[in-house]
Amino acid sequence: MHNKKALFLPISMVVAICILSSTNVSAIVETKPEIRENDIFWDYFSFTEQQPVPFTIKSVGNVSIWLLTPSEFTPLLYDNGTCQVPSIPADFNTITDGSLVNGVYIIQQQWTVNFLNTTYGFPIYTPPGDNAKPSVAVYLVVQNHGAGNQRVLIQVKPELEFLTHLSSSTKWLMIFLNAVLVIWLFWNGHACARSETQKNKARMYIGFGAGFGFGMAARILGETIHYYDRDVGLYLFPQDRLQGSIASIIFNSQATTAIPAMLLVMLLALAFVGFSYIVEKIVKNRKPVFTFNLIVAAAVTPLVLFLGDYTDIILGYVMISIVLALVNVLLVYIAVARSTSGDLRKQAIYTMVGVLIPVILQAFDAAISFGSFLYAPEVKAIVLNSIVVLGLVLFYKSNK
Repeated sequence: MHNKKALFLPISMVVAICILSSTNVSAIVETKPEIRENDIFWDYFSFTEQQPVPFTIKSVGNVSIWLLTPSEFTPLLYDNGTCQVPSIPADFNTITDGSLVNGVYIIQQQWTVNFLNTTYGFPIYTPPGDNAKPSVAVYLVVQNHGAGNQRVLIQVKPELEFLTHLSSSTKWLMIFLNAVLVIWLFWNGHACARSETQKNKARMYIGFGAGFGFGMAARILGETIHYYDRDVGLYLFPQDRLQGSIASIIFNSQATTAIPAMLLVMLLALAFVGFSYIVEKIVKNRKPVFTFNLIVAAAVTPLVLFLGDYTDIILGYVMISIVLALVNVLLVYIAVARSTSGDLRKQAIYTMVGVLIPVILQAFDAAISFGSFLYAPEVKAIVLNSIVVLGLVLFYKSNK
């Protein structure tokens, strides 16, 4: 029976890796039109990047490219959706402006909103909405001058498919393993609760399960909000913002919309309730002072929606409560690791790392930054998700 349980999580890891699929997104704009001789292709996109990203045109023949503002493009558009040739000179021509590499003419620039504004005169506008960014509207017109049909590659900010796939896969692997671990912990807690001699062990399993469960719930909530806000375009909550400065520090000014921010902070506090209870009540056999304080902190968190002037005080209290409980957990496991040796020391270290890393990194994901270099979001996601997966595996290894 023990061997079957020991194999449960590794097998689940293999299953998770097998069922994960990569994202289809490869760039802000990526199109490969096949343009007939002397014909025209046009496309529109809104560009918001503040840091330089590559704009690329590839063709094996003679192609002219215009970058037009809305006022320049509108008179060219016919009612049937086709476009006439612009009367102004083209901004690029693949033969004269491109670099010939293995028979392919390549034109590439580094674009930002300010670059398009100063170089091509695109007006900068900010669309309505709290999360809106300064943007430029770009109409791109391409004409094929060569003989026969011509396939052209047009790309803005290409993403490396491998990084995109790895980022998505590690994220869902992490969530899947977290869910499996929570089920495994409650399963073992229920089994141990049947024995009078294993009551404390059952409480430990259930406490760990609750802690990881609330941490996972915080991550799933964040993913759900992201999906509806960004992909569906549907706001699940009113867009009122939390007042004060602490929320902007916690969420890195990215997710301070009041209701989801409040829910995430509550789930974070509740995640540490399980871990704190184990240390105070079971390991140290003392009154669960820090645990009770965390429950109070989670309970008062919704007051930020009604007492806006006291948001910093309320969130400050919640964060201090979490830090105190975290330090208490750390000190206990460090003390156990220092006072023991062999397997007991290894178990204490693995448990400490396995508990803290997944919860902290998932809860404070928005506040962690890897910088503003190209592909920074993908690299950050891969690194943090992989560390969380390692933490989950270490915890499982220490408690199997």
